[in-house]
Amino acid sequence: MKSSLKKILCIAISAALLLAALTACGSPSSSSSAAPASTGTPGSTAPDAAQPEAEEVTLSYVWWGNQVRAERTTTVTEMYTALHPEVQFALEYCDGGSYNDLITTRAAGQNLPHLIQVDYDAVPRYADKNILMPLDEFVDAGILDISKCDPNTIAAGTVDGKLYALSMGNNARCMFYDATLLENLELTISAEPTWEEFKELGQTIYEKTGIKTSYCWQITYAEHLRNSIRGAGYEFYNEDQTALGFEDPAIIERAYQELAEAGAAEWVVDPSEYAGITGSELEPIVTEKAWNAFLTSNMGVGLQAAMGEERSLGICMQPTFSDKTRQPCYVQPSQLTGVGTGGTDAEKQAAAAALSYIINDIDANKVLLNERGVSMNSEVSNAIAGDLDTISQAIAEYVTYAAEHGAPAPALEPACSAEIFEAEKNIRQKVLFGAMTPAEAAAEFMASANAILAENAG
Repeated sequence: MKSSLKKILCIAISAALLLAALTACGSPSSSSSAAPASTGTPGSTAPDAAQPEAEEVTLSYVWWGNQVRAERTTTVTEMYTALHPEVQFALEYCDGGSYNDLITTRAAGQNLPHLIQVDYDAVPRYADKNILMPLDEFVDAGILDISKCDPNTIAAGTVDGKLYALSMGNNARCMFYDATLLENLELTISAEPTWEEFKELGQTIYEKTGIKTSYCWQITYAEHLRNSIRGAGYEFYNEDQTALGFEDPAIIERAYQELAEAGAAEWVVDPSEYAGITGSELEPIVTEKAWNAFLTSNMGVGLQAAMGEERSLGICMQPTFSDKTRQPCYVQPSQLTGVGTGGTDAEKQAAAAALSYIINDIDANKVLLNERGVSMNSEVSNAIAGDLDTISQAIAEYVTYAAEHGAPAPALEPACSAEIFEAEKNIRQKVLFGAMTPAEAAAEFMASANAILAENAG
């Protein structure tokens, strides 16, 4: 979540149209149809479940994402309302960079959405701030069916033994690249490239075509640092998350050194190019200003749609240092969805039922088609496999590869992680623009992060 852009974009989606119109962020969109959860209807993998008494409700549903996600989500909610006319939806989405601000504002105004998309790392924070409610009561009542879902993925949305959110699919950090361009230039890149291989390839492409390399400006949550730390055999935090999980600043100093060199390189996309990026469809690779993009695997669907059919995407792991002790890449839940703590009991039950439908219904997932990630429901994954387009198939194969060759996923982020990464972002900008040396940046980040962790531990 995932952009530095401060301008908030929100889109209202009507019941009759799949067209999205820009509106002021924080204003719910007009109502749209949608279908409820586990119903036992044709195409559903969920058994008949105990449904709440039919009471007319309008559920607000918010998420971040691109136009492809908006259209598919809208269609699925309309399918749900067709099955359950008593349930209407007010849909709203905005860019990733403004999403947390939107949720925070809604929480402060006691106007939380009923269905809330949440990033994997933000689940503990949203639970701690009473934005998401535990889902266990809906599971126990048979309203929310998780019987076909992967237990490890279910656990990822659990905090202190309580279930707060369910994954919309699994994904992994990755690098997308213009496979058509590389093929035309008779160039290749390995499935697990090193930084040396990556830089040599980027310079070669620039010399041959003038197309530049997208570096790490958009990697979320200081992923470049995380890769360096995990590649060296450490975790970002210690076990009880009271301090960083490493003590040698050299581990991240060289990560900042890479960024400093990239910031001064002619063959690298200038960081100013990213000022207006609010989603994958605006990445420099779309307009051929770059040959690559650092994103998460599920973002490839929207990216490919923006690039068009003339060019095809390739996918590989993000570059690592050649002396790494393990591959730092890991598979994690993609965007999760939970039920907001606001609203009436009837609205909360209806929201849980709708979430169950989205997770379990085969027809619904033949519309969604893993756009948010590879489904956590095994029956759904098998049922929609033949409907996936080329890029979706490549993404599914990549996630499988990452699960087999990567490292275990780290623990969920502490509640203070947003403060830590905001501090890192400011430090990173100083490095990129030459206001701080890599050594100074490493020392300042470690001091700042450890202080924040210690304060929150106390």
